[in-house]
Amino acid sequence: MNKDEEHLKLLSIFHYVVGGLAAFFACFPIIHLLIGIAMLTGHFEQASSNGEFPAFLFGLMFVLIPGFIMLCGWALAICLIIAGRHLAKKKYYMFCFSYGLYQLHFYAMWNSFRRIHNHRIDTTIR
Repeated sequence: MNKDEEHLKLLSIFHYVVGGLAAFFACFPIIHLLIGIAMLTGHFEQASSNGEFPAFLFGLMFVLIPGFIMLCGWALAICLIIAGRHLAKKKYYMFCFSYGLYQLHFYAMWNSFRRIHNHRIDTTIR
């Protein structure tokens, strides 16, 4: 096995690992989803009619928003695992390349958050 094949094998393994982690972290909003379902089914006290926000609409928001976040996270995780599988088979390089470009915006976002955080730390120390 030459070095390029070894790197592709490692890259595919890391795609599997990151895909599994992404699927795990995409399950975090399930708590909000369950609270929203409980609100919709009436397990929480209903709000009075004195102008408060209706519990049904609040419960609906608690179902739709986490549901959308979870579906997007699972879709990204599945695409990561598929890209890892394609890298292991040495096929569909254009899919792997285009999805890799899509993943770069997550790195850029993380990097900007890191820089903002480090700037805040530097200014508080001085």
